[in-house]
Amino acid sequence: MPVSMALSGDLPAESVSSWLDLVGDEFCRLLATSDATESDPEVEWLSRAISGDRQAFEELYRRYLKKIYNLVYRMVGTTQEAEEVTQEVFFQAYKNLPGFHAQSRFYTWVFRIAVNVSLQYVKRRVRARRETLYDEVPEVPHPPSEEPRGNPEREVEHRVFCRALETAINRLPPNQRAVMILGPIQGHSYEEMAAILGTTDDVIKSRLHRARENIREFLKEAV
Repeated sequence: MPVSMALSGDLPAESVSSWLDLVGDEFCRLLATSDATESDPEVEWLSRAISGDRQAFEELYRRYLKKIYNLVYRMVGTTQEAEEVTQEVFFQAYKNLPGFHAQSRFYTWVFRIAVNVSLQYVKRRVRARRETLYDEVPEVPHPPSEEPRGNPEREVEHRVFCRALETAINRLPPNQRAVMILGPIQGHSYEEMAAILGTTDDVIKSRLHRARENIREFLKEAV
């Protein structure tokens, strides 16, 4: 493995962002990361990394580790699996870096690798266990609630809804789960999601619509 740093077990990242309105006026605050940008240092790191500079690649690794881990974690569902898959993502990125084309942005390219590797992993796991994807509902850590304190009943309702929403997300088919993670959770635009997933804006909108409809149905079952 060309990358020297070990993944930390206390990920996902600490930042919290609100979900889009999924079911009426309800929403839940879940893990998120800010949009990636191509800063000047990154352009230099990328150029050096393509030339074989491992230290430059490690700078890219450090910049995108939490973002990629958050995506992978939501796709595969457990900390141990997310760590393994994230390492594989960066290994694949390093190995294929000479084929990177400058007309695409590095973060779009590496996010596409992350989605593809995660989907392949999930499909292998499903085949191996001969279970449907939604039969596994992993226990995931919750970010601290930002609901006003002093109303225990409201806080309990909020936590119950958050847990039900997470369960619903984990029941989605992989392609729908991917757009929910990239869009409402991580804040990518339709254009960015289309670039990452190698499809069109219309396909992204359609998947997101179906995902939201499925989530509504799953939440009705949980009531």
